[in-house]
Amino acid sequence: TAGSVHNFDTYQNPGTDMVDILKNLNDDRLVVMVAQDEASAALGAEAKLTIEQLGSTLIHDLGWRNSWVLIGQVGITSISPYEAMKSSLDGTAWPRPGCYISVRA
Repeated sequence: TAGSVHNFDTYQNPGTDMVDILKNLNDDRLVVMVAQDEASAALGAEAKLTIEQLGSTLIHDLGWRNSWVLIGQVGITSISPYEAMKSSLDGTAWPRPGCYISVRA
């Protein structure tokens, strides 16, 4: 629904609940997704494919403790120009602050 907010624990869950919600959204709906702490550990293939269908090109590269953000769209036929990822410094610590979205050329 318009303006709804959901949290999903993809550290311990493959994202099945998230997929169910995303697949029931109407075409042209904008979706903002953010991962700050750890979202890659259990994120399943179906969830990654669903996120890719929102315009993501980076979701398959999401690594341990990476920060990631996407403004995607249901039914998009190309990639989203609004996606960014910042990698963990050493695979154990969080990335430095400052993961900014920039428009892709």
